Amino acid sequence: MAQIARSNPTPPSTSRSRPSPSPSLHHGSAELWESTTIAEARMRVENAPADNTGLQRLNERTVQYSHRKAFTKKQVMDRLQSGKSLAGWDCSGLNLNNVNFDGLDLSGTNFDKCSLVGASFNNSKLNDTSLKEANINYTKFKNAELNKTNFEKSYLISCDFEEVALSGAIFDKCNLSEVSVKNSKLNDTSFKEANLTYCVFKKDDLSGTIFDKCKFKKTDFSESILDHTSFINADFYKTEFQQQELNNVNFRNTNFSRSHFIEVKLNNSDFTKSKLTRCIMNHSELINIDMSFCELNDVSFASPKLEKINFSHSTAKNITLYNTLDCNFEGSNLTINLNPHLRFLGAKMDKNTQISFSEERFAKKFLNQRKRDMAFNHINNPERGSIFSAIESIPSIALRKKIMNQVAQKFNQHPKLQDEILDELFQPLADCIFRESAYVDPTKGDNKEIRQLAAQVAEKILASDNFSTFINTNNLNYIRYLLDSTLHKVRNNDSQWIENNNTNIQILLHGQIQGASKDFQENAKSIKKTIMDYPFLKSLYEKYKEDSLEDDEKVLADDTLYFVSKKNQAKPQQAIILDRNYFNHYIRDKEVENSPSISNFWVYSKSNLGYVNQVSDASEDFEPWPGLDAAITSKLARQNISNLLDQIFQHDEQGAYRTLFKEVVRKKDTNRKLTGIKETSASEREPYSIDETDPEKLKKIFLRLYISPPKLYISRNDRISKEHIKQILEAYGLQEAAPEEQSYALLAISALFCKYSSSGIFGTEENSPPELRRYACSLLSEVGDMRLEGVSQNEIVDYQNRLRGAKNAFTCTAVLFSTIQKKLQLLHKDQKNLKKIYDQIIPLVWQ
Repeated sequence: MAQIARSNPTPPSTSRSRPSPSPSLHHGSAELWESTTIAEARMRVENAPADNTGLQRLNERTVQYSHRKAFTKKQVMDRLQSGKSLAGWDCSGLNLNNVNFDGLDLSGTNFDKCSLVGASFNNSKLNDTSLKEANINYTKFKNAELNKTNFEKSYLISCDFEEVALSGAIFDKCNLSEVSVKNSKLNDTSFKEANLTYCVFKKDDLSGTIFDKCKFKKTDFSESILDHTSFINADFYKTEFQQQELNNVNFRNTNFSRSHFIEVKLNNSDFTKSKLTRCIMNHSELINIDMSFCELNDVSFASPKLEKINFSHSTAKNITLYNTLDCNFEGSNLTINLNPHLRFLGAKMDKNTQISFSEERFAKKFLNQRKRDMAFNHINNPERGSIFSAIESIPSIALRKKIMNQVAQKFNQHPKLQDEILDELFQPLADCIFRESAYVDPTKGDNKEIRQLAAQVAEKILASDNFSTFINTNNLNYIRYLLDSTLHKVRNNDSQWIENNNTNIQILLHGQIQGASKDFQENAKSIKKTIMDYPFLKSLYEKYKEDSLEDDEKVLADDTLYFVSKKNQAKPQQAIILDRNYFNHYIRDKEVENSPSISNFWVYSKSNLGYVNQVSDASEDFEPWPGLDAAITSKLARQNISNLLDQIFQHDEQGAYRTLFKEVVRKKDTNRKLTGIKETSASEREPYSIDETDPEKLKKIFLRLYISPPKLYISRNDRISKEHIKQILEAYGLQEAAPEEQSYALLAISALFCKYSSSGIFGTEENSPPELRRYACSLLSEVGDMRLEGVSQNEIVDYQNRLRGAKNAFTCTAVLFSTIQKKLQLLHKDQKNLKKIYDQIIPLVWQ
């Protein structure tokens, strides 16, 4: 609509008479003042001589406008259609939904308590306009002027502000959820106590803006100017600041839990008494920042520059620091993750400073970088001396130095070999030795004993002559395999292993490397001849020799197994070592009963060393060798998942999603991501491969599975249709199963889709596909309705809160998968029917 020319408005008839301006007033006649808008009158006052006559004219003009009342929407529309202006009119309380105000001058108009849902103010002027307590949801303001406009206590949900002038505007106590503000000027604007959840401020000028006591959640301030802004007592839960400069910003007493500052420059800003739990400030510069009296648990300052930071009287567990220069740690109590970049140069400390060092985070790569020793030389303070007095008392440091010395003595002529040993061979043991609760269930035993056992294993392996021999011949793969097997025992807290660890370690070192007995080499030729008499084993042996399988075909590798011919039962030493993954590969796509020769062999494996199991046809009722049973079950699980995916993606015309979801079950993980967001790995800083398929298409595929279209946010009220529940049960052959088995299956499938959405599969470290989380959440609602015995409603709600990101729940779907998986294993512990369902749903590669 073209801009309507201003005309002398004729107010509706009213019982009150409009006051006549005095002819003696200066700066123009009464008629001239009558024809101006409030904005023009205000300009006249600003340009007038320094007396009060202009202000008096302005006040009188305001009074005149206050009597120009529009009583109905029709009156407003009639004025607009007749080309008359609404500037300065009182339209308060009217329903003006979906009205087009494009291109109009509405300066000084009163829209208080109006309903303007879906209205359009593109290219309009609303300077000095009042929109207090109005409902302005879903309204567009493009290229509009709203300087000094008052929106106090209004609703502006999902409004769109693009290239807008909002200087001096007031948004106090407003609800601005999902509002988009782009390329706009908001300097000196006030947002006190406003709700800004899921807002986007993109490339905006927010200098001097007040955000005190605001609520932020996943708010995006990307590339915006925030100098001299105030965020006192604000809530920044899961908010992102990226590639910005934040100078002289006041963040006092603010909540930054799980927020991200990525590639941000922070200068002269105040975070006093703020909560920054799990906040990430990586690859940023922080200079002259006050973080005194802060809560800094699990904060990562993996930044190249940390200068003049005041950490005084702050507390932190597992804080990550890099180079620090002239920082103040007086009165602080910090547990810092050791890392090779840690420096304390010019640090200020006093007698109340308490700094300790966490083994948990340091542990994962504790053994694999000798450079870490260099960090110890810098962890000191000239005034105070060493930060900790007894570094050798830290178990992981003491053990690491001991192992390092043993390795150095054995291989002092091969420095590169030393690094390889530490980098790759001892990594599994390092995980267990230094991460007390990472793999060991505390209910099954004392973590301290497990740590000590793993340390003994490391020392015994180093002391073994066989170890030295195999290292010198560069047979590193087998030693790595040996260590991984050892860790498997430690992780599962095998009581027999703990009691007989000396014997078992020797079995690993000697029996596994040399064969079933010391006579292995002598009998190798006769064993090979025995194998060649059996086509089944001959084929397997050839596969083993070729070593031609791809990585995804080796996922079942877990053990070494020994085939001993029944013809030579008296000489069990006549055995052949074959890697289990080759055996599994051979039978994976073949029917077991088509290989009758297998029943003619006994099988040994590490998992049951000392026991002998007979392997026979799968049709018989027997307890098979675990690897054989696992291979058959794994094949069935993949087929069942394929059936389910065919139902979910039956409207995926090109089949891209169906293929992608099926492939990942065989390959264990993928670098293809379905978040729709280009992200960077926090650890490697390398771009992920984002799937080229449209994320909106994935959303449409899943929408048809629900009873009614879900809302924007994941809700516990999202319900899968009964038809699709039936399809799920049919895919697994459970349509006639007992309710307990059906609900157990739905719980397992919810875990399956938690895994699909995790960072190892289709999610990233920061985001995961919402449709996959919604699907898992909806399945949990069904489980809750069916009242699965052993799963409380509180547990169901907790799982759903993690998927929804509600109630401050920990949202990592990989962790949630592990949590539900443990619950499933507990439920099927003494019930073979549930164990069978579990194995047919959760692929072996994810167990």
